[in-house]
Amino acid sequence: MKELILMNRTGNYGEILKDYDLSSFKYEYEINNERSISFTAYKATGNEDIFDMLVNENYIVYEGQYYVIKSTSLKYNSQTVLVEIVAKHIFMEFQNHFIDKDIESEELNTDMDEESAPNYTLKQYLDFGFKNNDLGFDYEIVGVFNSVAPVSELGGQNGMEFIVSGAEYFNYIYFADNKKIYFYHPEMFYERSD
Repeated sequence: MKELILMNRTGNYGEILKDYDLSSFKYEYEINNERSISFTAYKATGNEDIFDMLVNENYIVYEGQYYVIKSTSLKYNSQTVLVEIVAKHIFMEFQNHFIDKDIESEELNTDMDEESAPNYTLKQYLDFGFKNNDLGFDYEIVGVFNSVAPVSELGGQNGMEFIVSGAEYFNYIYFADNKKIYFYHPEMFYERSD
């Protein structure tokens, strides 16, 4: 059985979740996209309080990673109450961080085309996107990125849109460890195995 811990949004109460259908458990991950887990939990005698905590915005901790419950679907069969859960990795909450437009580059770029757009290094790009983030997200670059990329419009989007745009500019692979997002050079992301 996979160990799942259910925590409330404030993080001051947690309980091991045992009453779920192991065969329904799915971990899904797509490179430079979201990570999620899904499973079906059932209400059993003695776990009513835990079952009632399976609501949107509470956390599921799986293998040390926090997942935010984003979808619940209550179902009934003849004798059991079930809830289907979909939880997204906590790094997806970075979409709640809005990155204001860079006013200086906006003024410079009013009549510029893509060829004359200012160039940024990956570090400059990420520093701009992560500044003033009150959600506690941090980043680390893994590997060497020597190139610069022309960025015609910096900001004016949420954190996840910013990261996805950066993948197009800098060809990185992002992968999060809770609220720390790692930006890998593609050669550094994959590990060789025997």
